Amino acid sequence: MTKYTRSRSQSLPHSPMSLTLLSVLAALFAVVLPACGNTPPATPALPAQPAPSPTSTPEPSPTPDITANFKVFTDPFEQVTLQYPPGWTLDEEAQIGRVRLMVTSDQEAFDKLASELDYSRPVGMVIGEVGDALNSVSVTAQLSSDPERILDDAIKNLPEEASLVGDRSVGERDGMRFVSQAFEHSNASGTLQGTLTVIVNGKRMAIFIAGVTSEGADAYLPLVQATMDSVVVHSPPSPSESQVDLSTPERTLEAVFEAARTEDFASLAGLCDPLGENDRNTQKICDLAQERFKPFRESFVEY
Repeated sequence: MTKYTRSRSQSLPHSPMSLTLLSVLAALFAVVLPACGNTPPATPALPAQPAPSPTSTPEPSPTPDITANFKVFTDPFEQVTLQYPPGWTLDEEAQIGRVRLMVTSDQEAFDKLASELDYSRPVGMVIGEVGDALNSVSVTAQLSSDPERILDDAIKNLPEEASLVGDRSVGERDGMRFVSQAFEHSNASGTLQGTLTVIVNGKRMAIFIAGVTSEGADAYLPLVQATMDSVVVHSPPSPSESQVDLSTPERTLEAVFEAARTEDFASLAGLCDPLGENDRNTQKICDLAQERFKPFRESFVEY
């Protein structure tokens, strides 16, 4: 499991400051990595000892489940799911092929952190961008589908003077491949402890930043960690379900008519720009691939 730490190791190279990353996409957070290790050697047998006299030993109290009252979020297009603490704010912007979300313990304090790098107030946060394409890393890195290569690109967007902490954590879980790197950034106002994580599931990618300010670490770090532990990036539909021939305008339009003729609405999901730069009318057609837009399918077929 990736943990936050205050120890420092290496400094990041200077790069242009981009804390809009903190306010809109990118991502700070710790992902739970499957624990693994070697089996400890067997303990040598000890000489027999006299049996102790019976005593009454109280049973240990069960550890409370801090996630028991967590809320569950899944975007409308079922691209990402996570759980987050009650009382925290979740904002999201979702469309087919892209989701941006931000979970914060204190929105006002977070806004001050994002705009001024003010770490003086207690804040816990998880920020992420999930999609078939990402705005925050290069196209070359995305096409590689290599979580570590994408992470290398994302690290360049961390604040100047940030320090990487410890080694990278790499793992796999439920079809997801992920890699995370802890970091720390300090200034006169305080310290931000965070983890930058990349997740890849099929052709769908995600970048998350999870973080806490030093003032809020004791209260918020377990909650941020639990939120990150719950993140699931769902794999996109298989090519047979989503890919259509978009090589020419004529074939794109033929795909729309074919979906209406066969009532195979799943294929419509692949028509829209994953970066969301299509217009509202074309988005309505793509939305028909989702079950929640089922009432509109009949009129689409009629037209």
